[in-house]
Amino acid sequence: MDEKEWLSYHKEKTKDDRDFFSNKGKTERERWAVPAFLKNLSVVFNESELISPGQTSKTDVIFRSARFQVKEMCNPGTRLTAYTRKIFKDAEQASTIAGLKFPTIDEDIPPVAKIYDLVVDEAKKKSQSKQYIYIKMKLT
Repeated sequence: MDEKEWLSYHKEKTKDDRDFFSNKGKTERERWAVPAFLKNLSVVFNESELISPGQTSKTDVIFRSARFQVKEMCNPGTRLTAYTRKIFKDAEQASTIAGLKFPTIDEDIPPVAKIYDLVVDEAKKKSQSKQYIYIKMKLT
């Protein structure tokens, strides 16, 4: 693969990443997270069992009798959408590999020890949000 071919390939990959992390890619990200979770639990399933009811639903993915609401959690201050947009823009403007810029990002996935605290903090915020009061009332 010569430089021109590699640069073209890189531009296409950064476009795919940008699309995946965009608002339009939200359903795809949710659909990616649930089967990954199920596989880690060694649950045997068929992809056809995963249903995405649409963005107006409170449920992101339905699997059998389970309802998943997927929450993307990175380290505080990390904005993957902005990061992938910047990489795509830089790739589009580059005419050589040497002209590529690779912005740094601390960590896009928090260390395991920190994940629990992030989940608890996010759950507290969500539970106090007006958006979820009606849902909570239906659960009790």
